[in-house]
Amino acid sequence: MIKEITQFVDEIKEQSYIGNIELKEGLYLLLDIQKKNNKVDLVNFSDGKFTNDDDILIYKKNDEKSKAYSKFLNYQQNSIPVSHNKSFVLSAFDSICSPFGIGFKKDFSIDKKKETIAERKVKVKKYLDEYFKNAQSFVLTINHKEWFFNFKEFCDNQFFQFIETLDEYQKAKSGTLINMYLKMPSIDDYKETYQKYLSERVFNTDKFNQKIGDAIYGISDSLNTFSGKKAFFRHQTSPLDLNYRVTGETAMKLWKFFQLQKQVLPNPLPIFIDKDELLNEKIISIFNEDRKMRYAEMIKRLFENHQKDLSDYYLLFVQRREIVDFDFVPSFRYNFKEEMIISNLFGLNEIPKRRIENIFEFEEKIISKIFNNILVSIFRNDNQQITGTELHYFTELTKEKNKFIKETLRNRRGLLNLILKYRKAIYDYIYKSKIQAFTNPIFHDILFKNVLDDIRLDKFENNKHSYWKPIREKLNIWFSLYNYFNINNQNKENMANKIEKHREMIIEVATGKKNIQDDDEFAFAAGQVIYYLMSKSKSADRSYSRLEPFLQKSDYIEFRKALRNTFNMYKHENFSTKFKNPFANVMDYVPDSTNFKEIIPTLLAGFFSECALFADKEKKEIDNEIENINN
Repeated sequence: MIKEITQFVDEIKEQSYIGNIELKEGLYLLLDIQKKNNKVDLVNFSDGKFTNDDDILIYKKNDEKSKAYSKFLNYQQNSIPVSHNKSFVLSAFDSICSPFGIGFKKDFSIDKKKETIAERKVKVKKYLDEYFKNAQSFVLTINHKEWFFNFKEFCDNQFFQFIETLDEYQKAKSGTLINMYLKMPSIDDYKETYQKYLSERVFNTDKFNQKIGDAIYGISDSLNTFSGKKAFFRHQTSPLDLNYRVTGETAMKLWKFFQLQKQVLPNPLPIFIDKDELLNEKIISIFNEDRKMRYAEMIKRLFENHQKDLSDYYLLFVQRREIVDFDFVPSFRYNFKEEMIISNLFGLNEIPKRRIENIFEFEEKIISKIFNNILVSIFRNDNQQITGTELHYFTELTKEKNKFIKETLRNRRGLLNLILKYRKAIYDYIYKSKIQAFTNPIFHDILFKNVLDDIRLDKFENNKHSYWKPIREKLNIWFSLYNYFNINNQNKENMANKIEKHREMIIEVATGKKNIQDDDEFAFAAGQVIYYLMSKSKSADRSYSRLEPFLQKSDYIEFRKALRNTFNMYKHENFSTKFKNPFANVMDYVPDSTNFKEIIPTLLAGFFSECALFADKEKKEIDNEIENINN
C-alpha cells in the first residue's frame, strides 16, 4: 500500500493539483523587515497601513483569486505544520512552521478568566520565545540567519505595537486567523527550510528511528495516526505497538498524499499502477474542473474515454485522515451485463418501467432508497436535482451529527444493524465490481426487514400515510429485482410478472371462477383479505402498523385465528360478494409450506396491490381516498 501511494505522488505533476488547494480564511500579511543602524524596521508599513496593497490580504472563501492570493497560497503550502502536535508552540502559534513566519488566531491568549492586558502580553511573549527557539533549528544559510534574527527582534520589540496600530487587525473578529510572512526570503528559501522541517517532523517520534546506511527509518506521522483496529496497517508479529518504519523521503510523500487527499483528491481514489501515468493525471484534472463532481461522475468521464484502461488499479478510501479501505480492483464494471428494470407495480406516480443504466445509478436510485437515504444520502433541490451526496460506507453512524441521520436511527435500530452488517458488501459490489459480494439472501434480508420496519413506523395523519411512498418504492425494487442477485443463475422467475398473474387470479377467485391452488396464491389472497377487513375499521388509527400483528404470527394456525378474530370484529358490517369466496378460500386452504415467514413477501404484495374485493360503490370510495393520500 505504501509503495502504491508514494508512486502515485511521484506521478502527479505540481500543476495538476495546485489549482484546487485553497487558502484558509483569514488575514495575511507580508512583512518587509530590514535592519538599519542596528535597528529593525517594518519598511512597508506606515500610519496603520501597508504601503503596497499586494502585501496584505483579507481572504474569505469563494473570494476572487487575486495576485496576492496566489502569493500567500505559495507561502502557506511551504509552511503548513505536519500536524497540530508538530507545531512549534502547541497552544498558540500553530498555523505556520517556518523561521520566516508566524501564524495565530486573534485573541488566542485570552483565558476564560479575566486577565489584564499586561498579563496577556507576558503570556504572548512567552509563546513567541518558545516559537523562535524551535524555529531556529531550521535556519540553514547566512541569509536565513539574518532574516530570522531580524524577524525575532521585530517580534520581541514591536509585535504588540504593530498589531495594535494595524487597522485590519483591529477590525478582525476574535478567532480570525492571522498569518505573517517575511518578504525578503524567496519562495525557494521557504521551500528549503520547509523541506528540512518535513524531513524531521514527518516521523511520529524519533524514539523509534533507526539508521540503516545513510537513511533514517522511522514511524510515519501520517500512518501512525490510524486506528489500531485497522489490521492491515500493523505488523502482526511485532512486539511493539507500531506501524511500518519508512524512510524520511517516503514519510514526506505520505504526508503530502494526505494533504492532497484532504484538499484535492476524490474519495474514493483509484490509483493506477504500471500504466500510463497520464491516467492518474486525468483523474486530478477532471476533479479540478469541478470540486463538487462526484466520484461516480468522474469515473463516467474516464469510462467514456479510457474504457479499456479501467482495470488493474488500487482503490483507496479515506475517512477523517484514516485509510479505512485499500484493495486491488482487477476490472471495473460500469454497465450491467444483465438488464436491470424497475417496474412500477404498486401505484407510484411515475413511468411504468425504468432502466437502471449503470452501477452508480444503482447506488443512487436503489441503495439510497432501500436504506432510507442513510447509507447513501442524496440531497436534492426543489426541482429534484441532486445537489450533494454523502457516502456512509465507513462512517461511525452512532456518532454522526447529521440531524436527519440521528433522528432516523434513533427509532430504527434494525436499520442501523442492517447498514453495519452489509455496507462493506455493498461498497465492494459497487466500487470494486465484486459480484459475489451482494447476493440474493443479502438483498432479501435488507428489503424484508426494512419494509416491515416502515410498516411498524407508519402513521396516518392529515389523511396521509407517513410511509406510503417509501414502502411502495421498496416493494417495487424488491419484486422487480427479486432474483436478480442470484449468482447461481437458477430459478430466476420474474416476480413482477408473477404479481400481475396473482392480480388476475384474485379477480377470478372473487367472482367464483376458481379457487386458490398453491401457497403463493394463498399468500396474495390473504393480503387482499387483510386490506379489505382493515378498510371496515372506524378507528382513527388507519396506519399500516395495524398489519404488524398478522406478520408476527409464528404459524398458519395463529395467522388464521387472527383473521377470524378480525372478521368477527366487523361481522356486523356489509361485506361485498367479491370478498366472500377469497375469505373462505384463505380460511380453508392448507399450505404445503410449514414456514409462515416464507409467504410474507407475497402477502405484502397482495396487501399493497389494488384490492379486488370491493364492490363497485366501495371501490369508488377507496379510489378517491387513495388519490387524496397519493397527492
